[in-house]
Amino acid sequence: MWSKCRQYLQKMGGIILLASIIVWALNYFPLHNDSDSAPDMDTNHIMATESGEPTPQPDSYLKMIGKAVTPVFQPLGFSWRATVAAVAGIPAKEIIVSTLGVLYTGDEETEQATLSQKITMPSTVTGQPDFTPASALSFLVFVLLYCPCIATLTAIARETGSWKYVCFSVIYNTVVAWIIAFIVFTIASLFI
Repeated sequence: MWSKCRQYLQKMGGIILLASIIVWALNYFPLHNDSDSAPDMDTNHIMATESGEPTPQPDSYLKMIGKAVTPVFQPLGFSWRATVAAVAGIPAKEIIVSTLGVLYTGDEETEQATLSQKITMPSTVTGQPDFTPASALSFLVFVLLYCPCIATLTAIARETGSWKYVCFSVIYNTVVAWIIAFIVFTIASLFI
C-alpha cells in the first residue's frame, strides 16, 4: 500500500505543484501597487494617477477568467473563486484544493484563519460568504461528477481510438454534473 501511495505522490505531486504555481501566477499578475488592498476584494481597485484622478486597477488574470465563466455557474451558487477552482481541477481534481488555497491567501485580515474559515467568512462587498452549506454541497456534487481528468480522457482516447468519445465524455459528464448540482443547490437552499 505504501508503495502505491509513494507512486501516486511522485506522479501527481509534480502536476499539483506546477498547477499551483500557474494558478498563483495568474492570480498575481498583472502587478498591483503595494498600497492596494487585498487581492480578493470583489470590486475593482482604484488607483490614483499622477494627476490625482482615480482609475480602476485591472483584476488579476485569474479573477478575469473566473468572472467570465461565473455566470454559467452562478445558478449553482458558485462564487468566482469556486468557478476558478472547478476549472483549474480539469487536469486533475486534486488541484481544486490547492487552487482554493492560492485564491484565499494574501488577505492580512484573515491571514491567521484556516482555509475552511476563510471560505465561510462574509465578503466585504456582498456580505455573503463564498461558500454556504448549500453552495458547498452543490460544489462537491459538481466536482464529483464533472468531466474526467486528463489522464482518464487520454485513456478513453487510447482505448476507443477516437477523440469523439473524449468530447462526448467531457460534454455529457459536465452537463449532467451541472444539472444535478443545480438540483442539489435548489433543494439544499430550501432546507438549509
